[in-house]
Amino acid sequence: MEKHILLLLILVLAIHSNACIAGGIHYSVIGMQSYMWREITFIVEPGYVVYAKLILEAPPVWDMSSPMSMRAEVYATEYPANTSGVYVVLSLETYTENGTVLGLAEHYLGYLNQSRRAISAVIDVYPGVGLADYVDRAGDILVYIEPKIRLITIRGSDWFIHESSAASPFLVYIEKSVHIDAIEVSENAVLVMQGSLLAEVSLSTKHTWDADAGIPPVRLEVYAIEASPTGVDVFVNLYISSNMVSSNYIGTLYKNSYIERNIVVPSDIVRRSCSLTSQLRVRVDLVAYAEDSSLSKTIEFSVNCVAREPRIKLYVREKNITVYSGMAVEVPYTIVNQALSAVLLRAVKVTGLNETVVQELNIAVSPGAEYAGSISLEIDKPGTYQLVLEAKVFILDQYRELTLADTFTVKVVNSLIISTDKTKLKPGEEFEVRINTVLAGVSAYIVIKREDTEGWNVLSRVPVSFPGVSVKLVAPEEPGRYFLKAYTDTGIGSNIIELEVSKPQISIKVSPTTIEADPDSPFSIKVVLSGATIDEVLLEVLRYEDLVGAWVMVPGIVVEKADGSATIELRAPSKQDTYRFKVRVLSGDEVVAESQEIKVVVGNATLAQNATTGMVEGLPAEIIPVQYLFVMIGVIPAFSFLLWRRFRGR
Repeated sequence: MEKHILLLLILVLAIHSNACIAGGIHYSVIGMQSYMWREITFIVEPGYVVYAKLILEAPPVWDMSSPMSMRAEVYATEYPANTSGVYVVLSLETYTENGTVLGLAEHYLGYLNQSRRAISAVIDVYPGVGLADYVDRAGDILVYIEPKIRLITIRGSDWFIHESSAASPFLVYIEKSVHIDAIEVSENAVLVMQGSLLAEVSLSTKHTWDADAGIPPVRLEVYAIEASPTGVDVFVNLYISSNMVSSNYIGTLYKNSYIERNIVVPSDIVRRSCSLTSQLRVRVDLVAYAEDSSLSKTIEFSVNCVAREPRIKLYVREKNITVYSGMAVEVPYTIVNQALSAVLLRAVKVTGLNETVVQELNIAVSPGAEYAGSISLEIDKPGTYQLVLEAKVFILDQYRELTLADTFTVKVVNSLIISTDKTKLKPGEEFEVRINTVLAGVSAYIVIKREDTEGWNVLSRVPVSFPGVSVKLVAPEEPGRYFLKAYTDTGIGSNIIELEVSKPQISIKVSPTTIEADPDSPFSIKVVLSGATIDEVLLEVLRYEDLVGAWVMVPGIVVEKADGSATIELRAPSKQDTYRFKVRVLSGDEVVAESQEIKVVVGNATLAQNATTGMVEGLPAEIIPVQYLFVMIGVIPAFSFLLWRRFRGR
């Protein structure tokens, strides 16, 4: 029955020269494998008909970890007697649902002639590089694999290629595997060099290259189906990222000969290239030379990179360092090279200070070795510094520079410390400054400045050595807040001490505070000061004058100084009365203290005052004087009469 249908199709299509028929679609699942087949009937020319049946064996979901299997059965149902043999090639084009072409693979199936009318071949279908890249980026997808049949005929020295129309594509669902980096990818092509060479070429490698784990070779297989009797020389050029990395003569091909080679990829070039990109573009140029002709075939593909950072580490061996200001400190570090290549340590620098400290080097560190070094720092200003140590290393097999970094802390303790025996001073007062230091053989300048000024004034210059020295200084004459510090001739500064220079609070005490004196007789007042001496100030005596309502200075006083106190000699007024005096203290033109009031009673001033007020000396204030009593007795009758008239009518 199938034969009759096939003959009917052949008769229909025989009207059109070089016509093609895509056979029906068949699908079945047996166990855990899917079996899909396609049929192609191909009319090469009148009287020459080829029938092909393709069976694809694949899992329901393909993870590309192993190849699919395709069996091809090809029959020459009609074959002219005067025709030489034909070479049968299977072409498989892979594309996505939206039409994006992912790759084209060509496989040689066999040879048909008058005596050999059938071919049965099994091929392994590996994922192409384009397919693996797409799945790696996009994840699970449905792809179409479209088969075609190509026939190559030879007439004398001329070779002719005939291609069928495409059959309905195979539909394969692909799942992205967690092991996609380890899958093997393959590119297949058939080379035709007119009259000299017909060969199948296969390139395969791993989808991902890891320079540190070892680069897998690019496997090249060449099978010469036809070749010039004198042989065809074949060369292979390998390019990575447009740079030729190797050129190899792989051998001479003769008819039915087979050559297999592993093209070694330089790991240092891959390591360097992978440090710049995550995917490498690889190109293989296959060049064939015959006696009078040549052919060049280019196969391009991409592989993923494992971009591992080189295992080169920088360590600061002391993370927390304490040092005195102005003293050099060594920061120890270690370079550990666990990479596969030697490195060149070019420079070490420290950042985080006002100026970057750089140490130029040129030290090679072999694989598996360490280098221990140190860099010197000198910090004058006390404080805690968070610093970064950077090392620049050149990786020899990658031809690139790498910057390593580690952090550490330096605490700078003051190496010049000053202290004073007092911080509150009087103008011109002597005080002592103590300079403590761990330094030796330096000169220290003691400087001072007032709070509201900019510049520092040098008070003294003294030689200083461990453990320190004391020096006597004199406070400024002008009151105010001052700052005191010291620094060495090498620029190391000390802590700052605040000084308060002020005039002391002056107070005065007088005695007695009540004095009785005869008119125009002398009397004295004793004065005691605190906060100043009698010699440092001026004393004045004041008397309150009722007539003008103010305190008036008393002229002609005599001050006698003795034992830190003074006695003021005065003369009492000639008029009998009670007077108020006080003493005030002047510093320059400024009044700095005043005493309490001093009461001076002159002559019979008390009796005169009582006569004026009606008081009798010696009587208590609660007893009413006699004159007041007489007045009250006279007023009582009049007051009684007024009350009688006011209330008599009631």
